Amino acid sequence: MEPNDQKFLKQAILERYFTEPERAVRRAIGFLIGTLTQVTLPKREWPELLQVISQRTDSQQPLEVRDGAIYLLGLILDISAEHFIEHFTDFYKFFATTIGDAAKSIRYQSLRCLLYLLENVSESEHIGMFTNLIEPVMKVVDECVTDGQDELVRLAFTVFCELAETESELFNDKVYTALAYFICSERILLNKNIETGTQAVAVDFLADIAQTHKAVYAKNQDLLQHLVGTLCHLTLNKKKPGDIEDADTLQDLSLNLINELTKQIAKKKVYPLFKQNIEKFLQANDPWKLEAALFILGYMSEGCADYMKRDLEGYIQNYIQPALASHISEIRAAGIYAICYFVENLLPDIISYHKLIIPALLKHVDDVDKRVAQRALFTIELCCTNMEEEVIQYIDVLVPAVIAALDNSSSTMYMRRLCISSISSIIDSSVEKFIPQIPKVAPLMGQLINQIPGKIASLTRALIVLNRQL
Repeated sequence: MEPNDQKFLKQAILERYFTEPERAVRRAIGFLIGTLTQVTLPKREWPELLQVISQRTDSQQPLEVRDGAIYLLGLILDISAEHFIEHFTDFYKFFATTIGDAAKSIRYQSLRCLLYLLENVSESEHIGMFTNLIEPVMKVVDECVTDGQDELVRLAFTVFCELAETESELFNDKVYTALAYFICSERILLNKNIETGTQAVAVDFLADIAQTHKAVYAKNQDLLQHLVGTLCHLTLNKKKPGDIEDADTLQDLSLNLINELTKQIAKKKVYPLFKQNIEKFLQANDPWKLEAALFILGYMSEGCADYMKRDLEGYIQNYIQPALASHISEIRAAGIYAICYFVENLLPDIISYHKLIIPALLKHVDDVDKRVAQRALFTIELCCTNMEEEVIQYIDVLVPAVIAALDNSSSTMYMRRLCISSISSIIDSSVEKFIPQIPKVAPLMGQLINQIPGKIASLTRALIVLNRQL
């Protein structure tokens, strides 16, 4: 196409966009303009486009005109933001004005435009300019929260997550601290009316800060205390974002961040804060807060192992034992869940409590709730692996209990695998002490050979051969 024809076409399309009365048609024209900018912006071949947008968003223009112009800019940036970055220096004053426009629709569209740009920032010069817009951006995000504009709020936090992952020093501690305080407030994470998906993205942002800018938390004890309290509160929330079946719950996301914090931040700073919060949960005499406390203890046990070992007796007596005696299956499961983490992370100290742990677990291998029974069998298998010498003294009661679960028609295939794995660990601990149990175990193993494939089937055959040789 000849240059004059190109110029005429671009001018005609641009004029038609602003005069088209039908919204759907205007949007289609906007997408066409955005597609053309993929070619024209890198070559600076359509300077009139940005001039028109700038002129038509002037505060003196009617709201309808400004709305159309800023909406067009949003369409362009959605398609060609990476080509617009080099124009940002020229447009900085434009955004500084529109983000504070008296009209809410203009503020919201400006926020969307800025977020599209931020997703494509790479040069330090441009990131530095964005830092000056953070405060007005957060004011608009706050307005979006009030108005239920969760889509925009999610977009904002998604972009902030990407910025946090860049490890740029230009978004300094002051900026991240302000964002963290905002998120850990009644506006976002403590807001019952905000969408779960929005809160999930906000937790992701906090996690990114913990991984790439941990000094933000480590140097500010007040913020750290605020963050820990907020995360502990969120462990009571089992909602999932939207209708996504395999999505993590807010409880899961919070527990994962708790685990990350206990590994990233000095233990002397973070452990007392978590301990204080779980003690409050215990004092509340609320079974669901006890469940949350047990989950928190489990996720803390990797990062704060040395500190938790000192308080282990109290955790066993005050948290785990009451949980295992609960009439609520979820609480019993949480108690076993905590034991599982303790056996994995608090060795060798946890071994001293085998007389409390193993008999308690055996009581739950036939629990009416299959989730509890399965978790009990999993933890028994872990105990058999990590407490070999201590487990030997329980062979006479442990093996019959495992056999009963193995022979139970309602046991899942996974539960049966756990049973056989436990038996294998017991054999590894002491073949001699296991020999009297072989006549009870081998026939059942024979029945299961064709049901359980692979290595487990090999184990069953080995047991049968061993039985025949006795």
